[in-house]
Amino acid sequence: MKTEFAIGECVQIRSWEDMAREYDSNNGRSIIDLPGYFFAAGMKHLCGKKGHISHISEFNRLGHKGHLFSFYDIDLATSSGNEWAITEFMLSKAPVVENLL
Repeated sequence: MKTEFAIGECVQIRSWEDMAREYDSNNGRSIIDLPGYFFAAGMKHLCGKKGHISHISEFNRLGHKGHLFSFYDIDLATSSGNEWAITEFMLSKAPVVENLL
């Protein structure tokens, strides 16, 4: 299964508002239902963070297929010692900033 993102690519985690507009935000509850996974209110601190993809794996969960991503430079640790799951539905291409020098 192909993904639009590649290892080493710089991506950005989408804003809560952007994902809520596109997907079901459970009528104002603290999660956004995405294909196969959810984006919880506890993940809001990740919104807008940019990072470079270090690993991509496939998932087939709850009738949805997609990809999970790990990063060299985004800490996905939870307070319980696990990691938040990040899928392509939570990502966008990072804006390119040109060097002005």
